[in-house]
This record gives sequence, C-alpha cells and structure tokens, in this order.
Amino acid sequence: MRNSGIADESGRFDLTDSPASDPPLLALLFGSSFGILANQVVPPALPSISTTFTVSDARVGLIISSFYLASAVAIPVAGTLADVYGRRIVLLSSLALYGLAGVGTVFVPNFEALLAMRALQGIGFAGVTPITIAVVGDMYTGPAGSTAQGLRTSSHGISNVLAPALGGFLSGLLWSYPFLIFLLAFPAMALIYRYLPETAPDEGAIETSLSMQSLGGYLRGINGEFGDPILSVLVLGVAVLYFTKTAVLTFLPLFAVREYAVTPFVAGLLLSLRGAIRILCSPLTGALSARLDRNYSVYGVFALLASGLAMLAVAPGMWWLVGAVAVFGLGDAIGVPLLNNVITTIVSTDQRAGIISFMNTFKIMANAASPAAFGLALSLSGYEVVFLSAAVVVVGYGIVLVKVLSA
Repeated sequence: MRNSGIADESGRFDLTDSPASDPPLLALLFGSSFGILANQVVPPALPSISTTFTVSDARVGLIISSFYLASAVAIPVAGTLADVYGRRIVLLSSLALYGLAGVGTVFVPNFEALLAMRALQGIGFAGVTPITIAVVGDMYTGPAGSTAQGLRTSSHGISNVLAPALGGFLSGLLWSYPFLIFLLAFPAMALIYRYLPETAPDEGAIETSLSMQSLGGYLRGINGEFGDPILSVLVLGVAVLYFTKTAVLTFLPLFAVREYAVTPFVAGLLLSLRGAIRILCSPLTGALSARLDRNYSVYGVFALLASGLAMLAVAPGMWWLVGAVAVFGLGDAIGVPLLNNVITTIVSTDQRAGIISFMNTFKIMANAASPAAFGLALSLSGYEVVFLSAAVVVVGYGIVLVKVLSA
C-alpha cells in the first residue's frame, strides 16, 4: 500500500507531508548511505592492500570484481525474497551480512580470504540499495515521492564525496582500517529496526496467478523492445560508461600512488573530486537536455568520457591528473541521469521495469568485468595503456552510437 506522505488508515506508516522530517525515511537513508560509504572507502585502499599482501596492481582489482560479481547474482534473489517475505527482514539481514563480512575483512590472513569476504559483502549489498529504492516507492508517491528519492540520491552523493578521502586517509594508517567503517551497519540496523515498519503490500507474497503463457508474452515483449537498435545501443552505452568508470575508480588510486608518489589520502581526494562534480552537475542535466538536441547531448557525454580517459593516459603531472578526473567526472555526472531518462522515455510502460532491470544487470556485470579486463591490460603493459584502452572502448562505442542515432 502506497501513500503520498500521509499516514494511512492502518497506521503502518507514520509519515508527514515533508519526507525530510520522517523518522522512517531518515533511518532508511542512514542505512542506504552507509552502504555506499562503506563500499567507496575500498578503492583508495587498493595500493596499501597490494603492498601488504604482495599482490600485483593488476590482480588487486579483483577485490572490486568479486564484490560486483556476487552482487549481480544476488540482486534478483534479494528482490524476490523482499516481495515474498517482506522488505524489512531482507534489509536487516542484508545489512547484518554486509557489516559482518566487512568487519571480518580486518582479520583475513591472505588475499584469497579477502576476496571471499568481498564476495560476501557483495551478497549483503544486493539487499541494501535495491531494497531501499523499493521501500521509498512503497512509502511515497507523487511530489513526496520525488522529494524522498531526491533525498536518497543526495545522501549517496555526499557519501561519494566523503568516502574516498576517508578511505585514503585510513588506509594510509593501516590497510584494514577502512573496513572498520562497516561497523556502522549495526547502528543502521538498530535505527531501521526501531523506526521502519514493514512497507510491502498487505498481500505480502508475489502473485502466483501469472501464467507461464503471460510470462512468456511479457518476455517476448522485452525481447521486442531490445529489437529497437536505439534502445539497444543506449543500454550498451550505460554498460560502457560503468565499464570505464570502474576502471577509473579501481586503477586511478594505484596510478597516483605508484607514478606520482602521493599518499593514499591524496589519491582518495581525486575520487572525491569526481563525487563533488556529480553533486554539482547532475541536477543540471534537465536544463542541458532542454537546450540541446537529445542526440548531441548523448554524443557530448561520451566525448567527455573519452577525453578524460585520454588525458589520464598522457598526464604529465598531478594537476593534469586533476583536470582529467574533472573532465571524466563531468561526463559521468551528466551521462548517468541523461541515459536513464532517455531510456525510460523511449520504452513502453508495460516493459519499462523489465528493461530497467536488464539494464541494471548489464551495468553490474560491467562493473565486475572491468577490473579483470583492465588488470590484464596493466599486466601486459602499464597504466597509460589501461586508460588509453578505456578511451578506445569509448571511442569505438561512440562510432557505433553515431551510426545508429543518425540513422
């Protein structure tokens, strides 16, 4: 049962017209922001982890891959369990696993055990952010819903700014200190247990009356939507964006520490710059779309991404590196909301949720594949080739994009 910010007759929700003052939402935002914060402290710690466990820079990126691969497998399961057994129990259980696996990382004896713990963290994470989105949708609709989702996005943006610098600072003291942030899972659980009621529809379980024939028709509809070359190329663009962004998040801290002898804290600040640009520029996407042709807006996003990656590949010094991160971050900040908006606009309402689910699956798989693929490039050559090959991927995609959209 949904409402627009007012307590319903059953009293299950105790909400107001102002989501920012609702204790259930505030508890939920704390849990969701913690999930982002804890995950974003890890990339700046990669140089320290590599040194501690005597693992090559090319291989240490598997810490990121193992997390996203496990998360990609677990997200559909978590979503189904939340529909069948309720949002609250799945969210609390996921936070518990996320926190325990995170803190357990502090005590791992070797790199292989660290990868196993990261996989467990990925499974826990699968039931945090996606379930949070569903819970906000359960509690609010209309203007209050837009406000609540905006607050969720803003809280994530703040985490993206604070977490990399914090992770870099803590890992400069000891490689394992950033993982102590996962202790915040337990106060998050306490707040959610205290303030957040069950928000799933009263019916509780998934409707089982959907016949295999109607399910087959639905899947055929999804397949038909992807028969549109414009939709297919835009969804591929989302995967390309996240594929290259994860390469930057994984290898930029290593590159800065190894090539420019900066501290992990300074390397973390570079990633925090990307988060700050996202907060400042993402809200401007609507105004940009209103002024520019849709196709040219999308072209501009990938031009910025390719330019930023090319600048990273040839950076002669730290200030050039800062400029490269700013250019790439601008493309990321505009590209994510722009592509999401264009894709949701061009697909039919009946298949929209399914298309978005497939898109998110492709996105997470791109996150998982990126460190392994670019780690291979690093093992064969150097950091310049990592960023240059990422730029080539974007340019190659851009050629396909122009060909499809111009047709």
